[in-house]
Amino acid sequence: KQIIIQQLPLVMITTSEDENPYAIFETLNERGLQLEESDLIRNHVFMQLSLTEQDRFNDEHWMPFEQKFEETDDYSGVDLTEFYRDYMMRTGEYVQKNEIYHQFKRRTSEMTPRELVDELSYYGDLYLWIQRPETAPNEELTNALRRLQYLEIGTAHQLVLNLLYRWDSDDLSIDELLETLHGLESFVLRRFICGRSTRGYYRTFPIAARSIEDDDVKGSLFAYLKSQGWPDDTELLDNILRFDMYNRDKKKTWLVLRTLEEQFGHREPVQYDELTIEHVMPQTIDDNEWGDEWKAMLGDEWERIHDQWLHALGNLTLSGYNPELSNRPFDEKRELLMESHVELNGYFEECDNWTEKTIRERNQELAERLASIWRVPQVDD
Repeated sequence: KQIIIQQLPLVMITTSEDENPYAIFETLNERGLQLEESDLIRNHVFMQLSLTEQDRFNDEHWMPFEQKFEETDDYSGVDLTEFYRDYMMRTGEYVQKNEIYHQFKRRTSEMTPRELVDELSYYGDLYLWIQRPETAPNEELTNALRRLQYLEIGTAHQLVLNLLYRWDSDDLSIDELLETLHGLESFVLRRFICGRSTRGYYRTFPIAARSIEDDDVKGSLFAYLKSQGWPDDTELLDNILRFDMYNRDKKKTWLVLRTLEEQFGHREPVQYDELTIEHVMPQTIDDNEWGDEWKAMLGDEWERIHDQWLHALGNLTLSGYNPELSNRPFDEKRELLMESHVELNGYFEECDNWTEKTIRERNQELAERLASIWRVPQVDD
């Protein structure tokens, strides 16, 4: 503590009434002070105001805008710098992370501070729908945006922002918007299962936004995404046979299983927050009575079967009895699964055993259902 007090220099700069502190701040920053891009943008905006305007503008306009992104009791804070970047890329122009401030200055040079904060506040509201889906204006959109969160595609936020603006401006109907967001789901999920690289997404999605044609938003966007490699059913079904879905990404696995369950059309709402992902063939086969039963059921190649199929879609389901199920033998697991009221588990009623053959069969059935839910849309070449 004493070393910090003795060696940490403190500089106080006093300005006269006719000096703009924001201009002095920018001059100092040009000499090497490392700050967030959002701090530099704020400073730039205030430099456009006279000294007598700054306090009022801050209280009435700027602070209410920035406070939208702050942490609340219900939500974590949202990064302002990332918002500025996605805001600028929404029309398809790529912005490097170290160029956010300079690009912002260039692209907003014709706007007054008031015009700018009004536009930022408007797009900020749309952006927060993406980050906080529960704040979206209707339930269908909330569900669609929440699903995108499970896919963890932050690189597509500028594209989604573009689409939300088009809907809010009445250029897209709600049905068209939902179809477009679902298509984005399909593109990302199919590529995930087929092992396609995500490395280029940081360029793919801004270009996708630029590719949109005003008179055919959905068709033009889907045509572009298809040109970037949208796996067809043959590739999807082939890859899912040997895909360790749970091991690769638990959030995407949850999205798939929940969506498969929702397709049954429950009369009463399902409490999904009470369900967890369950491995039918357990994650651990021990050297005990339960383990011996599993080894006998799986056969001489039980180790290979366990390694190959453990995390496959066909071996996964949803249950509220995860602790009780544990590593129990299949007969006991089946009884508990049938009590869970999860429609996915109705499959096990007719299963007398759980072997490589039955896991493969269920894997194929679920894969075909997955392909029918997340389709590749037909688009004009």
